[in-house]
Amino acid sequence: MRIYSWAITDAVTDERQFPTWINQPTREPSVHRYWRNALPPGDRPNPGNETYGVGSGFPAGLELPTLVFETSMESFPFVDCLYLNRGLWLLSDAAKTTVEGVDPGGFEFVRTNTRLHDGHEGPQYWIGDVVRFLDPVDEQRSNISATTHPSLISGEPMRSVSYSLGEDTVFKAAVIEGCHVFRPIFEPDVVFCDEVMASAISAARLSGMLPVFRGQTDG
Repeated sequence: MRIYSWAITDAVTDERQFPTWINQPTREPSVHRYWRNALPPGDRPNPGNETYGVGSGFPAGLELPTLVFETSMESFPFVDCLYLNRGLWLLSDAAKTTVEGVDPGGFEFVRTNTRLHDGHEGPQYWIGDVVRFLDPVDEQRSNISATTHPSLISGEPMRSVSYSLGEDTVFKAAVIEGCHVFRPIFEPDVVFCDEVMASAISAARLSGMLPVFRGQTDG
């Protein structure tokens, strides 16, 4: 089975293609500055990597997100997939239908209220979070870089792993079986998917996201 990572494509050419989330909740001033402007964590259990909510879903009682596009569609065409902060993706209706149809258990979604710069209603978008964590890589057979550094939260040693940008990562088939999308515990900002999900994304011709081949399973 071939495994891919999600990457941003050149369909996103200008920051003005990103909407402004005008009612995004804020975090406490005590939070490390790197995460201060990110969405607060959701209610899912922390997998142990202390990533300030990456992959945790959405906080309880979250107000319906209101997103405002400051430019017209003629100036900058809307894309299906945009990367937001804290590991979240902004997905069009078509993108959400595609990825959820392949692996509904791998995601959590929140509908948004989208407005255009002139006040008119915009296209329907969803904020999506990949909420499944796995330990999917055979580190002994893969090209990785593992480090230990103090946690930004507790100060205790925390392990993190960077995987090669090439195609020589070996994934554990027994761990991945039945999962079409997931985050690795030790590098949670990365989203991996299998060839079933990658094929669905390509077939739907979703703009803004490109599955990049990263390796294969050992089975």
